[in-house]
Amino acid sequence: MFWLQLQDALNQFEGQLGRPFQFLASWNALKSTRKWLDALALTTRTGPAATNAGADETPSTDPPRPIGRDAAKKRRSEGPGTSSSSACLEVFERMAFTRERKSEEEAARAAKNEETMQLQLQLQQEHNKLAEKEISLREQEYRLKEHEQRMKDKDSEWARFQDENKILLMDLSSCSEFVRDHFIALQHDILQRRMHGGSGSGKN
Repeated sequence: MFWLQLQDALNQFEGQLGRPFQFLASWNALKSTRKWLDALALTTRTGPAATNAGADETPSTDPPRPIGRDAAKKRRSEGPGTSSSSACLEVFERMAFTRERKSEEEAARAAKNEETMQLQLQLQQEHNKLAEKEISLREQEYRLKEHEQRMKDKDSEWARFQDENKILLMDLSSCSEFVRDHFIALQHDILQRRMHGGSGSGKN
Protein backbone atom coordinates (compact mmCIF):
# COMPACT_ATOMS: atom_id res chain seq x y z
CA MET A 1 0.00 0.00 0.00
CA PHE A 2 2.78 2.42 0.91
CA TRP A 3 4.60 1.75 -2.34
CA LEU A 4 1.43 2.46 -4.32
CA GLN A 5 0.95 5.76 -2.46
CA LEU A 6 4.58 6.69 -3.09
CA GLN A 7 4.29 5.84 -6.78
CA ASP A 8 1.06 7.82 -6.98
CA ALA A 9 2.79 10.85 -5.42
CA LEU A 10 5.70 10.53 -7.85
CA ASN A 11 3.31 10.32 -10.78
CA GLN A 12 1.39 13.38 -9.61
CA PHE A 13 4.63 15.31 -9.15
CA GLU A 14 5.78 14.52 -12.67
CA GLY A 15 2.33 15.25 -14.07
CA GLN A 16 2.05 18.66 -12.40
CA LEU A 17 5.65 19.87 -12.78
CA GLY A 18 6.50 18.17 -16.05
CA ARG A 19 9.64 16.45 -14.72
CA PRO A 20 10.38 13.49 -12.45
CA PHE A 21 11.22 13.94 -8.77
CA GLN A 22 15.02 14.08 -8.55
CA PHE A 23 15.52 13.82 -4.80
CA LEU A 24 14.16 10.34 -4.06
CA ALA A 25 17.44 9.26 -2.48
CA SER A 26 17.27 12.20 -0.08
CA TRP A 27 13.67 11.38 0.72
CA ASN A 28 14.59 7.75 1.48
CA ALA A 29 17.23 9.00 3.90
CA LEU A 30 14.84 11.43 5.63
CA LYS A 31 11.51 9.60 5.59
CA SER A 32 12.04 7.91 8.98
CA THR A 33 13.34 10.98 10.80
CA ARG A 34 11.23 12.83 13.34
CA LYS A 35 11.35 16.08 11.40
CA TRP A 36 9.99 14.34 8.29
CA LEU A 37 7.24 12.56 10.19
CA ASP A 38 6.17 15.83 11.86
CA ALA A 39 6.10 17.62 8.50
CA LEU A 40 4.11 14.80 6.95
CA ALA A 41 1.62 14.79 9.84
CA LEU A 42 1.21 18.58 9.63
CA THR A 43 0.67 18.38 5.87
CA THR A 44 -1.89 15.61 6.30
CA ARG A 45 -3.82 17.55 8.96
CA THR A 46 -3.93 20.69 6.82
CA GLY A 47 -4.76 18.86 3.59
CA PRO A 48 -8.14 18.45 1.89
CA ALA A 49 -8.98 15.17 3.64
CA ALA A 50 -8.53 16.67 7.09
CA THR A 51 -10.62 19.62 6.10
CA ASN A 52 -13.47 17.32 4.93
CA ALA A 53 -13.27 15.27 8.15
CA GLY A 54 -13.45 18.36 10.28
CA ALA A 55 -16.45 19.57 8.39
CA ASP A 56 -18.28 16.25 9.02
CA GLU A 57 -17.62 16.38 12.76
CA THR A 58 -18.46 20.07 13.33
CA PRO A 59 -21.24 21.42 11.12
CA SER A 60 -20.95 25.09 10.31
CA THR A 61 -23.68 27.53 9.49
CA ASP A 62 -21.34 29.65 7.35
CA PRO A 63 -21.58 29.13 3.61
CA PRO A 64 -18.71 27.04 2.20
CA ARG A 65 -15.76 29.05 0.93
CA PRO A 66 -15.22 28.62 -2.80
CA ILE A 67 -11.93 27.00 -3.75
CA GLY A 68 -9.68 28.04 -6.56
CA ARG A 69 -9.55 26.46 -10.00
CA ASP A 70 -6.26 24.68 -9.43
CA ALA A 71 -7.35 23.38 -6.04
CA ALA A 72 -10.64 22.16 -7.47
CA LYS A 73 -8.86 20.39 -10.31
CA LYS A 74 -6.49 18.77 -7.86
CA ARG A 75 -9.36 17.71 -5.58
CA ARG A 76 -11.27 16.17 -8.49
CA SER A 77 -8.19 14.21 -9.50
CA GLU A 78 -7.85 12.82 -5.96
CA GLY A 79 -9.91 9.85 -4.98
CA PRO A 80 -10.65 8.35 -1.56
CA GLY A 81 -7.61 7.19 0.31
CA THR A 82 -5.15 9.48 -1.49
CA SER A 83 -4.44 11.82 1.44
CA SER A 84 -1.11 10.12 2.15
CA SER A 85 0.03 10.34 -1.45
CA SER A 86 -1.11 13.98 -1.56
CA ALA A 87 0.88 14.69 1.57
CA CYS A 88 3.93 13.02 0.02
CA LEU A 89 3.40 15.02 -3.14
CA GLU A 90 3.26 18.30 -1.23
CA VAL A 91 6.43 17.48 0.68
CA PHE A 92 8.11 16.42 -2.57
CA GLU A 93 7.17 19.75 -4.09
CA ARG A 94 8.57 21.59 -1.08
CA MET A 95 11.80 19.60 -1.29
CA ALA A 96 12.10 20.28 -5.01
CA PHE A 97 11.41 23.98 -4.54
CA THR A 98 13.95 24.24 -1.71
CA ARG A 99 16.62 22.42 -3.73
CA GLU A 100 15.94 24.50 -6.82
CA ARG A 101 16.09 27.75 -4.86
CA LYS A 102 19.34 26.61 -3.25
CA SER A 103 20.73 25.70 -6.66
CA GLU A 104 19.76 29.11 -8.01
CA GLU A 105 21.42 30.85 -5.05
CA GLU A 106 24.56 28.76 -5.49
CA ALA A 107 24.57 29.52 -9.22
CA ALA A 108 24.19 33.24 -8.48
CA ARG A 109 27.07 33.11 -5.98
CA ALA A 110 29.20 31.17 -8.45
CA ALA A 111 28.46 33.73 -11.17
CA LYS A 112 29.35 36.58 -8.81
CA ASN A 113 32.57 34.86 -7.78
CA GLU A 114 33.42 34.27 -11.43
CA GLU A 115 32.76 37.92 -12.21
CA THR A 116 34.97 38.98 -9.29
CA MET A 117 37.75 36.64 -10.42
CA GLN A 118 37.51 37.96 -13.98
CA LEU A 119 37.72 41.54 -12.70
CA GLN A 120 40.74 40.69 -10.55
CA LEU A 121 42.38 38.95 -13.50
CA GLN A 122 41.72 41.96 -15.70
CA LEU A 123 43.21 44.31 -13.11
CA GLN A 124 46.25 42.04 -12.75
CA GLN A 125 46.74 41.96 -16.51
CA GLU A 126 46.51 45.76 -16.69
CA HIS A 127 49.02 46.03 -13.83
CA ASN A 128 51.39 43.68 -15.66
CA LYS A 129 51.06 45.72 -18.85
CA LEU A 130 51.87 48.92 -16.97
CA ALA A 131 54.87 47.24 -15.33
CA GLU A 132 56.12 45.99 -18.71
CA LYS A 133 55.65 49.44 -20.20
CA GLU A 134 57.60 51.01 -17.34
CA ILE A 135 60.44 48.51 -17.84
CA SER A 136 60.47 49.25 -21.57
CA LEU A 137 60.64 53.00 -20.90
CA ARG A 138 63.53 52.51 -18.47
CA GLU A 139 65.41 50.42 -21.04
CA GLN A 140 64.87 53.10 -23.68
CA GLU A 141 66.09 55.76 -21.25
CA TYR A 142 69.17 53.68 -20.44
CA ARG A 143 69.97 53.16 -24.16
CA LEU A 144 69.49 56.88 -24.78
CA LYS A 145 71.93 57.75 -21.98
CA GLU A 146 74.43 55.27 -23.39
CA HIS A 147 74.09 56.86 -26.81
CA GLU A 148 74.55 60.34 -25.36
CA GLN A 149 77.65 59.19 -23.48
CA ARG A 150 79.12 57.66 -26.63
CA MET A 151 78.48 60.90 -28.49
CA LYS A 152 80.17 62.86 -25.71
CA ASP A 153 83.15 60.50 -25.79
CA LYS A 154 83.41 60.87 -29.56
CA ASP A 155 83.19 64.66 -29.30
CA SER A 156 85.85 64.65 -26.61
CA GLU A 157 88.06 62.36 -28.68
CA TRP A 158 87.60 64.54 -31.76
CA ALA A 159 88.43 67.68 -29.79
CA ARG A 160 91.61 66.06 -28.45
CA PHE A 161 92.50 64.87 -31.94
CA GLN A 162 92.21 68.43 -33.22
CA ASP A 163 94.29 69.78 -30.31
CA GLU A 164 96.96 67.15 -30.95
CA ASN A 165 97.01 68.03 -34.65
CA LYS A 166 97.65 71.64 -33.71
CA ILE A 167 100.61 70.48 -31.61
CA LEU A 168 101.95 68.31 -34.42
CA LEU A 169 101.66 71.14 -36.94
CA MET A 170 103.22 73.83 -34.72
CA ASP A 171 106.10 75.85 -36.13
CA LEU A 172 108.81 75.55 -33.46
CA SER A 173 111.51 77.45 -35.30
CA SER A 174 110.84 80.67 -33.48
CA CYS A 175 110.39 79.08 -30.03
CA SER A 176 113.03 78.95 -27.33
CA GLU A 177 114.98 75.75 -26.85
CA PHE A 178 113.07 74.84 -23.67
CA VAL A 179 109.67 75.36 -25.29
CA ARG A 180 110.81 73.59 -28.46
CA ASP A 181 112.01 70.53 -26.48
CA HIS A 182 108.71 70.40 -24.61
CA PHE A 183 106.56 70.38 -27.74
CA ILE A 184 108.88 67.96 -29.52
CA ALA A 185 108.36 65.55 -26.62
CA LEU A 186 104.59 66.00 -26.91
CA GLN A 187 104.70 65.40 -30.66
CA HIS A 188 106.73 62.24 -30.12
CA ASP A 189 104.26 60.96 -27.51
CA ILE A 190 101.26 61.70 -29.77
CA LEU A 191 102.84 59.93 -32.74
CA GLN A 192 103.79 56.89 -30.63
CA ARG A 193 100.25 56.61 -29.25
CA ARG A 194 98.67 56.87 -32.69
CA MET A 195 101.05 54.34 -34.16
CA HIS A 196 100.26 51.78 -31.46
CA GLY A 197 96.57 52.67 -31.18
CA GLY A 198 96.91 53.63 -27.52
CA SER A 199 94.68 55.97 -25.59
CA GLY A 200 97.19 57.55 -23.23
CA SER A 201 97.37 61.31 -23.00
CA GLY A 202 100.32 63.36 -24.07
CA LYS A 203 102.84 64.76 -21.62
CA ASN A 204 102.16 68.14 -20.16
